[in-house]
Amino acid sequence: PIAPRETASIIFTTELSSPGSKLLEARITSNVSDTLPLDDVRWLSLEARESIPVLLVDGQSGARLIDGQAGYLAVALAPRDEASQRQSASWGRTAGNLYDVKVISEPELATELSHAYDVVALCNVFRLAPEQWAGLERFAAAGGGVFISLGGLVNIENYNRYGFAEGHGILPARLERVQESMQGATRLGFQLGSDSQALFG
Repeated sequence: PIAPRETASIIFTTELSSPGSKLLEARITSNVSDTLPLDDVRWLSLEARESIPVLLVDGQSGARLIDGQAGYLAVALAPRDEASQRQSASWGRTAGNLYDVKVISEPELATELSHAYDVVALCNVFRLAPEQWAGLERFAAAGGGVFISLGGLVNIENYNRYGFAEGHGILPARLERVQESMQGATRLGFQLGSDSQALFG
């Protein structure tokens, strides 16, 4: 019961039995007549997913996936065993993973970029063609997420010309130069142990 001019908060949970488009309704009911019944109900529309599809564009693949530019991000999002890390182009969903990850090379981006993914990540990609930058902009404008990880392979002129595009592109700022952050110092790296823990070295 809620008395006039009083408020009440109720926290509840619900479980969706299947993926797909869902409409949730919350309604206040009362035995007393209400002069404004439309104010007693609220709706929420949502899309239930079994997983979140993510596309990783590897700037330079290696002998194993973990050796490429997208390897660590792929392992972090969708952990796999050592054998499956050798797959560089067919990195797909694993049962129990929240993220459905696929790793591709830059030339494959033109055919893969679509609304089938929620997020596209560029992992130290050298350069993109103008139409690929335009495709990323359309993808983001339609609600997709774009993550850009820069590194030593990035062609600054290409990113500035088509990615930043004098403030009209998808990049938030102009790139200036590649600069070493730890010159002469011991670099920090990762080593994947058999127990799947990341070790600093």
